[in-house]
Amino acid sequence: MAPNLHRAVFVDTDGWVEPLLRSSPHHPATVAYSQKLFTDRIPLVTTNYVLTAVVALLTARPNGPTRPDLIQFVSGIWALP
Repeated sequence: MAPNLHRAVFVDTDGWVEPLLRSSPHHPATVAYSQKLFTDRIPLVTTNYVLTAVVALLTARPNGPTRPDLIQFVSGIWALP
């Protein structure tokens, strides 16, 4: 099934970071929504500025991901259709 290009969703910084924050009270809802977007093959749209903010925010966290993990995460975003 081809992606539904008429239903693309813009993902801002919180949209990328929130599903990763297990301690957030919104974690279950954001994970469920993210999974639904993936299952429904909804295209995700973002910008370099958003990804820069994502990397900065995650890097600033005391127990944030390692540099290789961040590179893999951002590369995975760019690999999305």
